[in-house]
Amino acid sequence: ISGDLKLDHVDGDPSDQDLRELLERYAAAGGFEIPPAELKWWEVLASLRWGVITMFMGGEHRRGSSRSVEQATIGRRVVETEYDVMLLLLPELREAA
Repeated sequence: ISGDLKLDHVDGDPSDQDLRELLERYAAAGGFEIPPAELKWWEVLASLRWGVITMFMGGEHRRGSSRSVEQATIGRRVVETEYDVMLLLLPELREAA
């Protein structure tokens, strides 16, 4: 089944056609129908959640309650998730980037 669900363009962002095809193949393989807008909502939520996690990990390191290099490194990634959420909410900015 997993071979039937892959995207043809794995090197970049999937096109709208790729996404529609993936969702159609998922439903045909025994999944359920997922509206693209609902998938987008979950994608934004997951990105935002990761951003909050990175923020807390960086805060733990800055306060000195954790000396983990891993947490410090992950904490520096907050800006990446801010950027990801911004592009998800305002896709027209992707062309300008």
